[in-house]
Amino acid sequence: MKKVLLRGPLLTSTGYGNHARQVFESLKVLDIDLYVEDTRWGDDIRSYLVNKKKSKEILQYCHKKSDSYDISFQVLLPNEWNKNIASYNIGVTAGIETTFCEKSWLEFVNNMNRVIVPSSHAKSSFITSAKINNIDITTDIDVIPLFLSEEFYIDNEFKKLDFYKNCDTLDNYLIVGKTSSFENFKDRKSILSTLSDINEYYRTKTESCTVFIKTSIGHNSSRDISMFKESFYKEIFSNGKYIDVVFITGTLTDYETRKLYDNSFIKAFILLTKGECFCIPALEAAVSAIPVIATNWSAHTEYLSYYDGYYPVDYSLQKVKINLPFIEKNSEWALYNKSSFFDQLSKLKSCNTLNIYRKTEIMSMYKELVGVKWYMQWYC
Repeated sequence: MKKVLLRGPLLTSTGYGNHARQVFESLKVLDIDLYVEDTRWGDDIRSYLVNKKKSKEILQYCHKKSDSYDISFQVLLPNEWNKNIASYNIGVTAGIETTFCEKSWLEFVNNMNRVIVPSSHAKSSFITSAKINNIDITTDIDVIPLFLSEEFYIDNEFKKLDFYKNCDTLDNYLIVGKTSSFENFKDRKSILSTLSDINEYYRTKTESCTVFIKTSIGHNSSRDISMFKESFYKEIFSNGKYIDVVFITGTLTDYETRKLYDNSFIKAFILLTKGECFCIPALEAAVSAIPVIATNWSAHTEYLSYYDGYYPVDYSLQKVKINLPFIEKNSEWALYNKSSFFDQLSKLKSCNTLNIYRKTEIMSMYKELVGVKWYMQWYC
């Protein structure tokens, strides 16, 4: 029986943590001897999952030790991969959101026996970088998309979440994503500018509007959240307050996450990101039959193009030009067009009906991808 090691931040509430747990679910059903090494994620404090049963299960595998391994799956940034930890090493990474990655990552890719990324966009960043730097990529890079838990395909009735219960505004929007900086030009999700533009849009409208933001800020400490809100109100409402904003912080249970995408209440999910390597929240919204207004660039377009509730926002590619970890400053990412965003808001509002979008091709397409876990057998 092959000894397989899974390395990654499995017990963190992060994108890589979610990715690592998906690989864990894929591997644990195979006829292998599975071991787990739980790692940190950047400077984030390790946060044990709300699902205590899942945390306990993962920890049981963490307690197993071996001196050698046949195969490793390393769900980490490329510079954290260890090419010597097993006889056959597989790097699993989201890649980079911009048009190409930094040169040093190509060496780490070539040091592995195989690499897995969740989107064609992520793969293209490595290929483009290799062309720019005149370096051959000698390791195969496979695209295996992320998948959703089966609960997202169940149309059962749920009770409304507490932070939705007392909301009586006509237009309710949802934004989900980590706030990576108080400075908008550094914030990949463009959350501050999105809120500012929504506030500007509703300045001339008679309808009331509430934007719900599920976000994490720094370490989610009361100080970090307080600093963000202070900056937020100063920037967003400096010329008048025309919308209400509700912050949702902390970790949600599986039930709460599913109900966050309440298609009887939320008018649209908004994602004016500068770039994505996959973006599970946009997929969750689409599969929940919520219209999605999003920048028409990077990985999320690969599945939203199958969805009849997608409202694409025009963009322009611009150089990053700022020093951010692991992002090549000469690479490019997308800045959304404000007038296009306003056009899509108006187009959506003209429908005047919630819940008109059904789970067309995206439903059948991603229901099949619940079984993507079985693709992992190929490696074992």
